[in-house]
Amino acid sequence: MNASGVPIVSWSGTYPCASPEERMARFIADNAGDDVYDTLAAQRAYRQAIEQALPSGFRLAPGNVFYGPTDGTQNIDGVWQTPSFHSLVYLHEAAIDAAVDGPPEGYPDDDYRGQGHLRRIAEPFRITEGTTSILYATWQQIGGEQSVETTVSAALSVFGRRCAEQLADSGRYDLETLGRAVSGGFGTADRSRDVAAAYREAINEALPNGITLKGDDFYGPRPRRAIDLKEAVKSLNLERIIVRCTVGEPRELWSADQVADAIGAASASSARRTLSRWGVKAVQRRETDSGRIQALYDAARVRAEHASRPGRGHRSDLRD
Repeated sequence: MNASGVPIVSWSGTYPCASPEERMARFIADNAGDDVYDTLAAQRAYRQAIEQALPSGFRLAPGNVFYGPTDGTQNIDGVWQTPSFHSLVYLHEAAIDAAVDGPPEGYPDDDYRGQGHLRRIAEPFRITEGTTSILYATWQQIGGEQSVETTVSAALSVFGRRCAEQLADSGRYDLETLGRAVSGGFGTADRSRDVAAAYREAINEALPNGITLKGDDFYGPRPRRAIDLKEAVKSLNLERIIVRCTVGEPRELWSADQVADAIGAASASSARRTLSRWGVKAVQRRETDSGRIQALYDAARVRAEHASRPGRGHRSDLRD
């Protein structure tokens, strides 16, 4: 069985609406009266409540499908069922209903089938005179992933596969890390956190005044303003942030001719001998237009060695 379970039933196959969000919106529309609610925040809270209430091994996927274990069943002609021909829906309906509708205890009879549960979840999001900030959008709506961190993790994997040579040229990674990068496994937990933190900071800087990304939600002032949050996020280049956090600023590389000009050597050959004496090795080799293999040296390292060479700063006009 897949570690994330198998499909049990879609939301619309069990409840007379398309999603948890639609159910909460309908409840608020039918029951709010003169009150006003931050409906989007209540919808998010309802989905989170369902996800948290599902037993271990179950989940509600973004496509509004419940997944769960196949324990006690077998796949017969593409259908998971018990030896008594009971389906996964039959086996797990009670667990799913309990997560969706909440416990039946403590609610009046007319509140059964989740009315009281929905009321309890929605109540904290009733808008009062003191309400200044409301939910504008979730990260999933804007970024397409469950969280900023999952977006960053996926981007790191893509970057690692595509830019392994750039990672190698940075000199910051061992062969094991580079090997994982090539196969799409780039980015330790610490590295992902660093990139996600930098990405969050860039997002908040790019957002219009008054709009803030908190956790995986965008909050802004009430009354709601018409703002294109997707455009604000899309304006950012996540790969540049990844490069800055994982590679650092691009290294300036010099050929032996450029080294000779910088250190005052008579020729490229003389420069190479000096670099060898300083212990400076080529960090990259590339083929020129003429087909010759050219060694390239880290310009910052060359500058540092040149600045600290013996006799640097000696003044011949001073005598004891």
